[in-house]
Amino acid sequence: MGENFISRQIGRCNRNLLIVNLLVLAGLAGLAYANRSYLSACLRGPYSMNAAQLAAPHLHSFARVSGEKAYDSGYSYDRGSGATTGHFLALKIGSRLLLVKAKDLDLSRLSYTGTLVSIPDNVEFSILDPLRQKSPRIAALFLPLMLDATASFRESAIIALLFCLPLALLCLWNLKKAVARQAHPETHPLARRLARYGGLEDVAHAIEQESQEGMEKFGGARLTRNWVLRPGLFGFEAARIPDLVWIYKKVTTQKLNGIIPISKSYAARLLDRYGRSVEIQARKKKVEALLQILHGRVPWAVFGYSDQLKTTAKTSFNTLAAAVAQRRQEMEKATGQAAAR
Repeated sequence: MGENFISRQIGRCNRNLLIVNLLVLAGLAGLAYANRSYLSACLRGPYSMNAAQLAAPHLHSFARVSGEKAYDSGYSYDRGSGATTGHFLALKIGSRLLLVKAKDLDLSRLSYTGTLVSIPDNVEFSILDPLRQKSPRIAALFLPLMLDATASFRESAIIALLFCLPLALLCLWNLKKAVARQAHPETHPLARRLARYGGLEDVAHAIEQESQEGMEKFGGARLTRNWVLRPGLFGFEAARIPDLVWIYKKVTTQKLNGIIPISKSYAARLLDRYGRSVEIQARKKKVEALLQILHGRVPWAVFGYSDQLKTTAKTSFNTLAAAVAQRRQEMEKATGQAAAR
């Protein structure tokens, strides 16, 4: 396909598809890099750690610990729901004590896996502060951190993977499509839709000629002598004006809290004989001006909205299109006979 209006639109769509998906992939890569320590711990952990390692300044956050004895702290956590969601116990590891937040209070269990975190203020206040007053020597045995064994360390990674992996695969698929369509413009959806009107090169050449004659702007759409053209971020809609079947003004009312009307938006909705629709949003006067122009160019089309027309278009579209085509033939025949006189 040579250089023309349609080839430029196809190139623009492919370029946008390529750029946006590359940006999304870059964002996913940046997110993974920012969380690289956590992801590395998910892949390599849990790390088995003793008392000396737990006391080190640089720790692995995903740990597995084993002790010689467990003690009930007498403190539990319920998040205000009334149902206990965690029990706090002291696990003896060598000569030190480690606070462990566990789902169940089982003093016979001596091995736990979870996330090493700083001791929360409420736990410090409820367990360690009273202990410092009663028995400073025992309080000094506690390590300055806590193992939270109530939640899965990998849970966030699994949730992120379930979201990010399909998104990354979708981006790669879109990149493949963009590259293929750039190499073979005739495979683009716009090119395939235009091909129904005749040879793609001929149709593209005709649109190029009409675009050079001048195009009227209605919102995001362009109007030539025989075409309605509406570019989008990744796509492009084109409708041949003589093939339009149903045209009406669409009014959408925005309401505050679903009750109080605050604004209205307007659009012209065009349905062609192939069942494809093009919606053109613009100011009210622009929409009305567009409808008036189209009424002059395709007087055989059905204008205006009704629930009955919506039902007919949905359930018996071929009948509607055939009726419009018949009326077009009759009007063109009458016009031809009048011109012959």
